[in-house]
Amino acid sequence: MSRELVLQLRETGGILVEDGAARLGSPDVRIPATIQDIIAARVDRLESVLKVVLQGAAVIGRRFGVSLLSQVVDTPPERHRPPTATLHGSDFVFPSADDPGMMYSFKHALTQDVIYGGLLERRRRQYHRAAALGLEQLYAGNVDEVVELLVYHFGRSGDDDKAVDYGLAAAEKAQRRWANIEALAFFEEAIKRLASMPDTPVNRLRRIDAVVKQAELMFALGRHAEHVQALSAIEEIVDATADAPRKAAWYYWTGFLHSLTGARPDVSIEYCRRAVEIAEQAGLDEIRASADSCLGQVYCLPLVACATRSTPASARSQCSRRTVTSGGHAGRCGASASPPSRWGTGRAASITAAARSPTVRRSTIGGSWWSAGGVADGHTSSAATPLPESRAVRRRSTSRPARTMRR
Repeated sequence: MSRELVLQLRETGGILVEDGAARLGSPDVRIPATIQDIIAARVDRLESVLKVVLQGAAVIGRRFGVSLLSQVVDTPPERHRPPTATLHGSDFVFPSADDPGMMYSFKHALTQDVIYGGLLERRRRQYHRAAALGLEQLYAGNVDEVVELLVYHFGRSGDDDKAVDYGLAAAEKAQRRWANIEALAFFEEAIKRLASMPDTPVNRLRRIDAVVKQAELMFALGRHAEHVQALSAIEEIVDATADAPRKAAWYYWTGFLHSLTGARPDVSIEYCRRAVEIAEQAGLDEIRASADSCLGQVYCLPLVACATRSTPASARSQCSRRTVTSGGHAGRCGASASPPSRWGTGRAASITAAARSPTVRRSTIGGSWWSAGGVADGHTSSAATPLPESRAVRRRSTSRPARTMRR
C-alpha cells in the first residue's frame, strides 16, 4: 500500500515533483496513522459526484458494471463513464480487460471495504435494495444466473421475503451441482431468517420448503437423525398448512429417513403409505413415484439387514436378489438405500407393488424371522436408538394389526 501513501502525499501537497525530482512540500508533513485512514481521507477529498459513484460501486462488489451502477445511484449509464474514468485516473478503480467501457474493478479490496464501512446504515440498505432490483431488471429472463447476488443484496436491504425466496432458489441451484456445503449454508440462512419473521401462512410454507427441500442433501451428508428431528419439528405446520405436494414430500422423506435411524419398520411404513395415499388422491404422478420408492425401500431395508447379520456370506447375495412377493405382486430389494429422486417411476412401481398391499405376511430369510416389530433373533434394522413415533403414526398404527412379510 506504499502507492496509497504516495498518492495521499501528492494530493495533499506533502510531496512536490519538479523537473522529475520529488521533494517534501513542507518540513511538517502529517500522515494518517493507518492505511484505512489514508484511503478514507482520499475518498473524503473527492467531489460529491465521484464520492457517490464510488459508494454505489462499493455496495455492488469488488467488480461492478456501469449499467448496474446507474440503477444504484439512479442516473443514466452514460453519465457514469466520465466519473469512472476520473476514478481510474485517481487509482481507485481500473477497467475490465473484457469490457473496458462497461465493467470496472476496485484497485484493492481494502479500498472497497473502507468505502463500504463508511456508509451510513440507512444509505447502505438503500443501495443494496437498488442493486437487487437492478439485477432483477437486468436479468429478468434468467435470474438463476445471479440468484446468489440477489440473496446477498436483498438480505442486506431488509427485504426478508425476497431474501428467503431467492435463498431457497440458490440452495436448490447449488444442490443441482452437488455443492452440498454451499446449499446447506443457503438453507440454514433461510431458516434462520424465517425464525425472526411473522408467523403467517406464506412463511409457514417457506419454512416447510426450507426443511423438506434439504432432505436429500442431509441424506447425502449422512445426517439422517438430525434431519428426522427437523422434519418432526414442523409436523404440525405440515398437517395444518401444507398443500398436497408439500405434505406428500414431508411424509415420504420422514418415513425414508426414519428407516435409516433405527425406528421400528411399521413407523417408516406408515409414513410412506400416507405419502402414497396423498399423491394418489391429488394425482401427483412424480411425487407418487418418489413415495413408492421410499415405501419399497423401507420394506426392504430390514430384510437386507436381517440377512446381512444373520446369514452366512453365501446366503447374503441370494437375499439381496430375493423377490418379495405379496398379493400376486413382486419387487426386488436392493442392498443399500438411495434417495427417492434417483429412482425411475418403473423401478419404484415394481419394488413397491408388494409394499402397497394392505395385507403383508411373515417371511423368513436365512432362518431369521422378521415382522413389523423387529427381528426375532435380536437384530434390529439399525444399531441406532429408535426415535419417538409421531402422533399421526401412533393414531394409525394402533388401529391396524401388525404387518408381517412372506418371501
